[in-house]
Amino acid sequence: MTYGLYLQDQIAFTDNLKMLIGGRYDWLSNETGSLDDDRSSQDDAAFSPRIGLVYQPSKNVSLYTSYSQSLRPSIVRNSLYSD
Repeated sequence: MTYGLYLQDQIAFTDNLKMLIGGRYDWLSNETGSLDDDRSSQDDAAFSPRIGLVYQPSKNVSLYTSYSQSLRPSIVRNSLYSD
């Protein structure tokens, strides 16, 4: 099961220069295994920042650049082997 909360704000420095600041907080919960002895669970949470700049040299043109990160969870699976 995965949940995420995203917030973003835009700040105008001038009429043609704006900055976007935001972030996402993710929660991940995962259970594997079908038997009680083989069952494992994993819980992860992380904040992912985001920032961007918008420059508008004219009303018809907008130049945008951004940087962001994201949660890339690694799913761990346990296996039992018998001889």
